[in-house]
Amino acid sequence: MAMGAGKESLPGGGAWELDTSEANSDLYYATRFLAPDPFAYVRSREGSFVIMSDLEYGRARAQARVDEVLSLSHYEEQLRCRGAAEPTLLDVLDEVLRERGVKRLLVPAAFPLEQADGLRERGYTVRSKKDPFFPERLVKSHEEVAYILETQRHTEAAFDAAVQALRAAEIRGDTLVLDGEVLTSEGMKRLITLKLMEQGCVAQHTIVACGSHGVDPHHEGAGPLRPHQSIIFDIFPRSSATRYFADMTRPVVTGRAPEPLKRLAGRG
Repeated sequence: MAMGAGKESLPGGGAWELDTSEANSDLYYATRFLAPDPFAYVRSREGSFVIMSDLEYGRARAQARVDEVLSLSHYEEQLRCRGAAEPTLLDVLDEVLRERGVKRLLVPAAFPLEQADGLRERGYTVRSKKDPFFPERLVKSHEEVAYILETQRHTEAAFDAAVQALRAAEIRGDTLVLDGEVLTSEGMKRLITLKLMEQGCVAQHTIVACGSHGVDPHHEGAGPLRPHQSIIFDIFPRSSATRYFADMTRPVVTGRAPEPLKRLAGRG
């Protein structure tokens, strides 16, 4: 769980529930702390903090870009001493917010209804904010631009490896053969994936779509790659280190491009 809050409905305050900074880009943006397990994040005029389990507490203190890192187990024990048998994360959050005098919460539009109801039952005013929750994310810093460019260079390197494989392939009838094996969409996606992994990037749903597959929106491609037909490459990996994406789409033809395709490219 990650949650943002404020003594007033503050722009930039907000909340997330049952999510992680690996999956929630807003949460990672707010904390710059990457964790596979849910945690709570709160920001008010007085500052920001996260509520972490013992497993991530030490690393969060060293890495999270927040003003405070609070111990989940500390507050759980505090609640048990007052008679709570099995304190929940929502109970802990309530305890922390009451300590800080927070009464009103601004949460993202996708905030879970069950959690919002639970907060309201505890006396909080909960309002939602339309996306983008952090509007400042729309303008990239110099650091972020550098991260995106780095991922883009890795994307271009993976695409170049695919093009080199096509150049080295032989045309045999209606197939492309490289090192005695028929080139397929699946094989080309594997080559791209491995190249990106070498560069510390992860790609999902890479498109290598040949012929009619290329005109079916988001068809990822399947089967042999054919000569004299367009092959659409769409590669959009994410850097494992910085978490920033790149994206590039390119058409390629091995052999002779058909006239309709030349006209589409303005060369017919």
